[in-house]
Amino acid sequence: MIVREPDDGGNDLDLNPRRYQLFVARDMHQIADDLVEAARRANDALDRSREEPDLDKRRLLAKEVGFTVGALDRVMRLGSAAAPEHARAPMESQTRMAGGRAAGALLEL
Repeated sequence: MIVREPDDGGNDLDLNPRRYQLFVARDMHQIADDLVEAARRANDALDRSREEPDLDKRRLLAKEVGFTVGALDRVMRLGSAAAPEHARAPMESQTRMAGGRAAGALLEL
């Protein structure tokens, strides 16, 4: 699925070469930094949506929330894929759990 980015109109395919380089290099430090940033953006978007009293505006914000949750999921999956073999199963479990929680939070809007 190609996702259009709300900020600059680009799409998530623009990030694929960078993600591939991180995967090949097993650059877990940069992946962790990206994960922290993606989590911050998702939390900020969820907070803005929760604070919006107008239902119609909240529904419009849900699109941004969905995008940020998707971005967080992609970074978590990249981290799982780049991790050593013995660490993948726990990381994949955490990714599924976090994704489920984020989807639940989105549905609560």
